[in-house]
Amino acid sequence: LSDRRRHFDEISKPRDAEHLVILGDLNTTSTSPIFAELCRNAGVRDSRAGFGRLATWTSPRGLLGLGPLRAPRRLQPAFAIDHALVSEGLAVLARGTFEIPGSDHDGIHVRVGLAR
Repeated sequence: LSDRRRHFDEISKPRDAEHLVILGDLNTTSTSPIFAELCRNAGVRDSRAGFGRLATWTSPRGLLGLGPLRAPRRLQPAFAIDHALVSEGLAVLARGTFEIPGSDHDGIHVRVGLAR
């Protein structure tokens, strides 16, 4: 957790740029206080707003209480922990996820343009 805190502090530092996009596996959900703090400190917002949950990681443990049994993927808990954060002045035109064969995360795609 301390490494993540240092990382979030580093990417929140002021930049000499008109627009900012932060992309990556942040290993936190948008409901986490540290995520809200990152967005506030970096001056960005979650690109998922208006596009739905768009989970990118499904728990390999499945549903609680199943032990070693594996539930069908549609019944496994899924979370959005891979993010695309954008600064004011940028409009999110499209946002989605896609399966990456062999990966435990889904990929994200985001189309961004200048806000009018």
